[in-house]
Amino acid sequence: MLPQKLRIRKATAREVFIRGINVSSPAFLLKFEKVPGQPTRFAVSVSKKVASTAVLRNRTRRRVYSVIREMLPNVKPGFVAAISVKKGGETLEHAAIVSQVKGIFSKAGII
Repeated sequence: MLPQKLRIRKATAREVFIRGINVSSPAFLLKFEKVPGQPTRFAVSVSKKVASTAVLRNRTRRRVYSVIREMLPNVKPGFVAAISVKKGGETLEHAAIVSQVKGIFSKAGII
């Protein structure tokens, strides 16, 4: 899990999902906004349509957060990012999650 200061609250995540810029991969959707002068903060959302049980949703969220934590040294400051997991993303292996998250971060300019 990420430290609290690097996560965003639910209300902020909703705003980012509404107003943010889209970048997507086959298993993830990244919505982000630029917020200069602040550290980059993240949220991960897994819908009930993607994973029907809470155990699977939480496991998927933790796996994506662990990939984000691995990439933190390369992350540029000044972004608020929310990642939504698409159908099929809950079954990916660690290497696939790493490559797709790295791809959407590089498209967005976060790394």
